[in-house]
Order: sequence, then C-alpha cells, then structure tokens
Amino acid sequence: AGDAAVSQSIDRVQMKMEGPPLGTIQFDTNSTEVSTNPGVNIMADVFRKIIGQEFRVTMKSTGKVENVEVPATLLQAIKETAAGAAGVLTEDMLKQMMEQSSVVLPTAPVTQGQSWESTQEVLLPIGLMKVKSQMTFEGRDSATGLAKIAMKPSITVTPNENAPQKLTLKKTDGLGYVFFDSAKGRISRSELDLTLHMQ
Repeated sequence: AGDAAVSQSIDRVQMKMEGPPLGTIQFDTNSTEVSTNPGVNIMADVFRKIIGQEFRVTMKSTGKVENVEVPATLLQAIKETAAGAAGVLTEDMLKQMMEQSSVVLPTAPVTQGQSWESTQEVLLPIGLMKVKSQMTFEGRDSATGLAKIAMKPSITVTPNENAPQKLTLKKTDGLGYVFFDSAKGRISRSELDLTLHMQ
C-alpha cells in the first residue's frame, strides 16, 4: 500500500505556558536548571525521559502517522519518576504526540490556490481537542523553491465532565505554514502561531 515503517526520535523539548492554576511553567530539556516550582521540575524530568527514545511508527504516503509503538523502557522510566508524574505523560498521550507531529498532505496533485482539510484529535485531561486545519497550496517559496502551504486551524474542545477544572474555549486565532521539499518527498519545515482564548 506504500506505507513506510519509520523510527522517529525527539532531540529536544522546550515549553512555556502561562496561566492559572500553576502560573508560569517553563523548561528546556537541554537545561539543567532547577525551578523553584516542584511541578515544573516534575514535568521537565518526565520530558527528559523522552529524549533519544526511538518510537516505531507507520507512515502513510500522505504523511499520516499510525500504529505508534512506545518504547517499553520509556514507559518504565516515566513510572519511576517522582511521585505526581504519572498524569504528565501517559502511553496514549505519547502516541498522540507522535501522531500529531506529522502534516497530512492531499491524496492527489494540487494546483496553486487549491485547498484540502487535515483533522487531528488530541485527548487532554480537560477534554477532547479537535483541530481542523484548512491547508492551501500557495505555490513555490521564492527563497528556497520549496512548496509553501498555508495552514489555518479551527479548534473545538469537548470538555471532560470528570475533569477537576471546567474549561471553555472562547476564541482561537492562528496561522501557520508548511514547507514541502518535492525533491526529497518530505516536509522540510513547519511553523504555527496559535493563540487560544480560554476560560
């Protein structure tokens, strides 16, 4: 069917998040800095366990990732991390992380200005987040010659009734670009600027 068996690993994770109830959470897996916030240290320790671990995935010809195999050694390492880390990253969340790292391309050739949709679902403790992105081929990037694809996401959240906190998504603003290398047949770079207004 043209599917590819791929091994994929993560070299670095940088995270910055602001807002209640935890305030500012910021860490870099390349840094050895210890935070005064115990919660930040727990998250950083857990994410450091991911670095260098090899995930096995199946990639469709469109770039969609399926059948993610999480290394057993990683799951064991997370379990052995400090108390309170169990909910930071679960096996399902790790699988979703690898699945969402891909960009889905159209199944047929497209011309400049033509669009298609890419849909992703992310299960979070607060509920199910669904991201529907309109992808539009804008032509070749003049500087690099890469195919430039605009990405306009639309996000909805279905709250988890059992979550300790209730979240309402008021508004989303976002725009991103994907640069595809036709010669190598792969994504060269992707970027997304996304703001979520939540209560």
